[in-house]
Amino acid sequence: MHPGGGWILGWEEVRRSWETIIAATAHIEFEVGEVEVRLEDPVAWVTCVERVTGPDGQTAEIAATNGFVLGTRGWRMVLHHASPIVRPDAFGA
Repeated sequence: MHPGGGWILGWEEVRRSWETIIAATAHIEFEVGEVEVRLEDPVAWVTCVERVTGPDGQTAEIAATNGFVLGTRGWRMVLHHASPIVRPDAFGA
């Protein structure tokens, strides 16, 4: 699920959604920080803050959660969710 978007299920839909984003964006940068990893074998999840800078130079912060399951073919991502972060100072507080 991309911020502001609907559910995306399956590898083909996920790949297609990223192809659309990349094709429509002249410049995009990703920085990942504040990473936390939790392992409860055979399940793991990673939370982080993604900082995405677009062609206009503005940066958005996104809280992301990624869920993984360990199977016979190794670790597979089964969930990705991201939501925009709104900081209190954005309202002039």
